Amino acid sequence: MRLPLARLVDTTRPLEGPGRWRRSLLFGAVALAGAVAAGLLPAAAPRALEAAWLLVAVIVLSTALPWHRWPPAWQAAPAFGYLGVLLLFDYGSGRENAPIFVAILPVVWLALFHSRRLLVAGLAVLGAVLFVPPLLLPAEYPIRPWASLGTAFALAVLLGVALHELVGRQRAVADALERARFDRDLARAYLQTVGALVLVLSPEGRVELFNNRSEQVTGFSAASMVGGEPWQMCTDPDGFRERLTRALASLEPVKFESDIRTAAGVRRHISWVLSALTRDDGGAWAVIAAGVDVTEERAAQRLFAHVLSAATEQMIFATDTTGRFTAFNPGGERLLGYRAEELVGVQTVEIMHRPDELAARARHYGMDSFREVLATATKDESAFTQEWQLIRKDGSEVPVSMTINPMRDDDGTLTGYVGVAWDITRQREVQAATAAALAQEQAATEHARELDRVKGDFVAMVSHDLRTPLTSIIGNTELLLDETGELSTVQRQLLGAVDRNARRLENLVSDLLLLSGVESGKLQLQLRPVTMGQVIDGALEALASKRSADIAVRLEVPADPLRVLGDPAQLERMVTNVVGNALKFTPPGGTVTVRATSDGDYVDLSVADNGIGIPEAELPHVFDRFFRSSRSREQQAQGTGLGLAISKSIVDQHGGTIRAAATPGGGTTFVVVLPRLTAAESTAKEPA
Repeated sequence: MRLPLARLVDTTRPLEGPGRWRRSLLFGAVALAGAVAAGLLPAAAPRALEAAWLLVAVIVLSTALPWHRWPPAWQAAPAFGYLGVLLLFDYGSGRENAPIFVAILPVVWLALFHSRRLLVAGLAVLGAVLFVPPLLLPAEYPIRPWASLGTAFALAVLLGVALHELVGRQRAVADALERARFDRDLARAYLQTVGALVLVLSPEGRVELFNNRSEQVTGFSAASMVGGEPWQMCTDPDGFRERLTRALASLEPVKFESDIRTAAGVRRHISWVLSALTRDDGGAWAVIAAGVDVTEERAAQRLFAHVLSAATEQMIFATDTTGRFTAFNPGGERLLGYRAEELVGVQTVEIMHRPDELAARARHYGMDSFREVLATATKDESAFTQEWQLIRKDGSEVPVSMTINPMRDDDGTLTGYVGVAWDITRQREVQAATAAALAQEQAATEHARELDRVKGDFVAMVSHDLRTPLTSIIGNTELLLDETGELSTVQRQLLGAVDRNARRLENLVSDLLLLSGVESGKLQLQLRPVTMGQVIDGALEALASKRSADIAVRLEVPADPLRVLGDPAQLERMVTNVVGNALKFTPPGGTVTVRATSDGDYVDLSVADNGIGIPEAELPHVFDRFFRSSRSREQQAQGTGLGLAISKSIVDQHGGTIRAAATPGGGTTFVVVLPRLTAAESTAKEPA
């Protein structure tokens, strides 16, 4: 950077600053010399003495008055005081040296107030005045010795003062230049290390300085940019040039943002500030262009704005630390009815909250205001979620769930909050409906439990009341059939029918009691290791008397015993019910296949028949109590519809599953799956 000399040292005000008293003392010495000469020389006149005292007064005034407030020309007035001294010597020498004395004054003026070149020219003129005339004068021209002595004294003093001032001024200029170089180097070093792009531009737009950060961001070297114009990297050179002209004209900082294109062809977005550097006369001699790369920041802002505008189902807003809105998205406008410009920078979040709700939340946490609650809740940078009743612009209220997150800068200082809220009106309606349905379901469950209890009591009562007379009926029937003597054929048939129906009724009562006990949990299983082959054999033996000779039973049980942990009697009852059901609905000539297998951890028992089958739509209901398939009713097959329901309850109590499926080609297949016992587990669980 080039600094004009006028900015470094001001040579037009020599009587300002510390040198003012020193120069005044030199003036005073000359004045005293003139006064002595005026008093001692015989040719002195009263006017000379008056001139000497006038000169002393001028010197005093030059020291005491505030010369720095006077125009530069008036500050040169003390130099004219020399004229009085010269006149004194002139009076003493008979006015023979007046031209010489008059010539000295301009030299002193030049030494004090002007450049070195003018001073040399003045000394040359003075030498010509002093030495040329004596050469031209006749030899007999008399020169008084005391006049020559006075002239030499005056010249020595005046020239000494002039030379002293010249040397001092040159030294001041050198010091000022040295300080300027130091300041320039310091400023250059600072500009090179600062984290912003810095360009120093001349008024013509030439680059005077291109710092390191500018090289890093743009990819252009300082050597290629200094002396050239910055327009080569601007995507809008005319806009940059226009703002530079405005900064030079207004002398005010000009802020703007523009894109540049790096040496690699990449666009970067820069935020610029152009500041003019001014001279003392008010004109600009350079412009500093300071820029910050805000490409990522603006991209993040655009992304944030896109998210704000895209989120139409949620209200997204941001506030400063005082709660004043700094952002408000279209979703918030739709939810509350406010436009963004009505809130951003104008209103605080209190406008959308009920005061009583804020106060109640603060009291709940034992604090004076909800802002204290928010500051405490977000101190650990965690989100803070609560439900609120927000007030719309039209005064209506809307329930929302709101999550608040703190925003912090790189130093961890809290800068504001970001909130996301969404309408939970529908959610609350669903919750209310769910709660009502749950209450209704609980009531229905309680009612069902009550019905089950009443049913259990009824079954127990009926079973007890039925079992006693049934026992009597069966016993008396047997007695009549066996021990009462000879019966007619009709009598025996009637008693046989009574016995059969009584026993059917007894079985029904037993099934009801068993099912009630299983479902109520009152049935206690006697668990021990059981071999499935033994269970199947027991069931087939129990069914031997009821099995038709025309129906084949195929048994497929592996030689390796398949063990389960169960109650042998209940498992045998379950297998009896399932196999008996298959036999009942298999026509003569049909086959019932009983197969036991294992896939490792489980034992699979399947019973398949090729009988009348069960319609696909009725399969999910085969284990319901008292269910009888439509085909069973068509054939008027006997049964209570409790056998399969009892079987499922027994399987469930053993931790297994049972399912029914249609057999390919006709019929039905029932599959029972039970947990298998390993050999080690079987040994450990054997009763002692």
